[in-house]
Amino acid sequence: MHQATTFVRATCQSYPAFMLQAANTAAHTVIGCFTKRRTSLYLLLGTLLLLASSAQAQADSLVFTSWGGAYQEAQTSAWLEPYSAETGVTFIQDSPTDYAQIIAMVESGFVTWDVVNIENDFGIGSSEQYFEPLDYSIIPRDEVIFADDYRVAAILYATVIGYNTEAFDDNVPQSWADFFDLENFPGTRSLPRSPSRYTLEIALIADGVPAEELYPLDVERALAKLDSIKDVAIWWDTGAQAAQHMADGEAVMGMIWNGRIQTAIDEGAPLAIQWNQHIPLADFLTVPRGAPNREQAMEFIAYAVSAAHNYRIANHISYAPSNTEAFEQVNPDIAETLPSFTGRPELAGFFVDDLWWDSNREAIIESFNAWLLN
Repeated sequence: MHQATTFVRATCQSYPAFMLQAANTAAHTVIGCFTKRRTSLYLLLGTLLLLASSAQAQADSLVFTSWGGAYQEAQTSAWLEPYSAETGVTFIQDSPTDYAQIIAMVESGFVTWDVVNIENDFGIGSSEQYFEPLDYSIIPRDEVIFADDYRVAAILYATVIGYNTEAFDDNVPQSWADFFDLENFPGTRSLPRSPSRYTLEIALIADGVPAEELYPLDVERALAKLDSIKDVAIWWDTGAQAAQHMADGEAVMGMIWNGRIQTAIDEGAPLAIQWNQHIPLADFLTVPRGAPNREQAMEFIAYAVSAAHNYRIANHISYAPSNTEAFEQVNPDIAETLPSFTGRPELAGFFVDDLWWDSNREAIIESFNAWLLN
């Protein structure tokens, strides 16, 4: 964001501190607190100049927040940099996305993020209130696979079983049941520290629960199944950690996002993906309620999910476009690495229930964290 340096003529004694503080906030840099009395006109004019400068800076930039790592780098190359080149809008980037921070910003009325990438378990039901309704007069809702009033899918991806090829011979893991089978597949497992990334679901699938009968989750049964691998489990907070666990041989197998492990494979890591029983997912672009640059944020989202631009994400990471009209523009040489590839068995994956998670997230996380500490 552009910074303005403006001289404000004011007497330290004449003006309340909050007025000087407001001017400082608007311009980022305020120099001058003169000891001679001047009329309030100086302060008024100075403050107006500061606010105008700040408004212009805001109009020329957006704060974009996502999950960091290879994914955010891919978003930057696919969408942010081309958009800047075409429009002149610059981006200030932050990471990782933090739901608690979004809630705190909105409730305090001090929102600094303009566009935020969220996962599919947030921005629905009770958490819709933290986001602006999207402007579907410019965003192509009908072209995108997943879209609702407050969020629109930007990519399609999947949670998969990843494994280190050097840890196994021809007998490689085929299912989540194999993931929990320490006798035939010994070694450390890498799993997400957050249960809302579907750790409980894969435990229940491994324990024989049919996918169509997963919900409501039997948390006690899932944690009992997780007990069977808890002694050999290591926990990740980011996709980069998940890939590194397996690439370094610290874990022989892991629960991981397909794009993160494919990036490591492309860089030469001895890893492979098992697509059986994968979890198809989407990531969404949103605008927090009260975002300072709402209209500009909507314009960028419309650009990123349009057929003309959405496909480019697949050129930088193995995530599929969410715009159905963009599929045909994906490079056929990389199509098999994407979750949208149609050559896999039709029933290879299973879906999760986001609305159930919205209603139960806090209680489940509390139970899971207590289990982790025991």
